[in-house]
Amino acid sequence: MPRFILLVDATRQGIENRKTSPARIEEHKKSLKNAGIDVRASYHMLGPHDGLMIVDAPNGAAVAKAVYRMEGAGNIRIEMRRLYTDDEYKEMVAALP
Repeated sequence: MPRFILLVDATRQGIENRKTSPARIEEHKKSLKNAGIDVRASYHMLGPHDGLMIVDAPNGAAVAKAVYRMEGAGNIRIEMRRLYTDDEYKEMVAALP
C-alpha cells in the first residue's frame, strides 16, 4: 500500500482547544482505521508543524477524503505528501529518458 505523511498544523481554534486535542487525535486515528488507513506512527512537534502522522492507504483519494473529514471540525489543517520507497524511486529514475 502507498505510504503518506500528514503534516498537521493547529488552527487558532485548535490552539484555543489544545487541552482536548489528545481525545481528538484518538478519534482521528479511529476514523482513519475505519477508512481502511493504517496509522504507522503519530508524532507531536514544535516548529513549523504541530504534528505528523505516517499512514499506509489504498490510494491518495482515500487519504484525501479522510483529511477533509478531519479538517472539517476546524481544529487542524493538514498537508498530505506521498512517500516513495528507495525501490519505487529507483524505478521512476530508471524510466527517465
